[in-house]
Amino acid sequence: WSEFDIINDLRLQANSVDIGAYEYFGIPQAIIDTDGDGLPDDWEINGYCNGNVNGICNAGDIPDVDLARLGADPLRKDVFVELDWMEDPLDVSHNCLPEREAIDAVIEAFDNSPTANPNGTTGITLHVILDNAIPFDAELGTIDANNNYDFTEMDNLRTSDFATTRDHIFHYCIFGWRLPEIIYPDGSRGRPSGMTKGWIDQVTFENFGAIQFMVTSVYSNSDTHLPHEIIASVFMHELGHCLGLRHGGHHLSDPNIVDVNYKPNYLSIMNYLFAANPLPNDTRYLLDYSALNMQDLDESNLNESIGLSATDSDMDALIDDYPCRWYAAATYQEKPTGSSSNVDWNANGNNIETAVSVDINNDGNTTVLSGQSEDWFNLVYRCYDPVGGIGQPGPAGLPKSGEAVAPTSHIDDFGH
Repeated sequence: WSEFDIINDLRLQANSVDIGAYEYFGIPQAIIDTDGDGLPDDWEINGYCNGNVNGICNAGDIPDVDLARLGADPLRKDVFVELDWMEDPLDVSHNCLPEREAIDAVIEAFDNSPTANPNGTTGITLHVILDNAIPFDAELGTIDANNNYDFTEMDNLRTSDFATTRDHIFHYCIFGWRLPEIIYPDGSRGRPSGMTKGWIDQVTFENFGAIQFMVTSVYSNSDTHLPHEIIASVFMHELGHCLGLRHGGHHLSDPNIVDVNYKPNYLSIMNYLFAANPLPNDTRYLLDYSALNMQDLDESNLNESIGLSATDSDMDALIDDYPCRWYAAATYQEKPTGSSSNVDWNANGNNIETAVSVDINNDGNTTVLSGQSEDWFNLVYRCYDPVGGIGQPGPAGLPKSGEAVAPTSHIDDFGH
């Protein structure tokens, strides 16, 4: 990072006709958001004026947030993230500022996304703005008696260090030291690699995205800093939660789909099989959300000759660029290449069997694993938050089901 990035508060960005989109939050249909990124065209051209009707700047107003100066484009999707980091003035080893390489890698991933824009380009411009260092805390937050994360400390940091004028434009990220130990469903204990405070409709289970998240800087059992490759992976995973993605896919209203983890047919960094897990024979990590709808996998009736396949068979060649990862008898398996054929699901040395029954995602059941999740094309840009959601000028509105909305935490432990 350069001093210029911090002091001048300028964005780091990649080179990256929706009318009435705000009706969902009770915002007038007259506001136009041509590229559908949750930020009205007027904001992206003339800036955002906090306190004005719908945040629209009037003639002579000086915008509170000059989005055009920050690189916003009304014809290309933009996502803004403010980044604060913990720092200990008495111990430089406690500096949690991420390496530039980590953030640049995620910016590049968004720029390379297949998302179409009105200006004819593809990709999303991710703007990551360094704001300021915050006091060092060796363990941010607490876990209550019911094993739920208490967001009070994180909320307080947002209140004190995140400008309210940015509420409807920026996600807020804290790079901290580590998170408190939690108890997992199998009884084991561990420290999460990241945490996101999201919002979900308790009636429809629809995911309304999130505004704030945290990424840890060190391994869970030592004070050794994580390499920038893992930092990039965790940052992109948690940002995915902010954009409505879950461990089994995008914001479908069926929790039996979106919350199913470790699916071999979900080729996304949101899947723990790929999050912070390097590619075969490589030091790189998958920095990508899913761009393919895959065929479902019936764990009670698997065809090993077929392996993984896309709903569009013309895309199967792309699948061969991905490793196939799964479990057989609770043991991790991997086929580095050629995932579209001859996958030995039961790991018995014969990869052409049919009618094979295996719990390949190791959740204790043999079910049908949905492959329907084109993440990049289903991101949630207009994120709800009671303080101020993305694209919500003025008082925060509630989604359709009103008071049924409740906070939910995404607690992620990738084994580091």
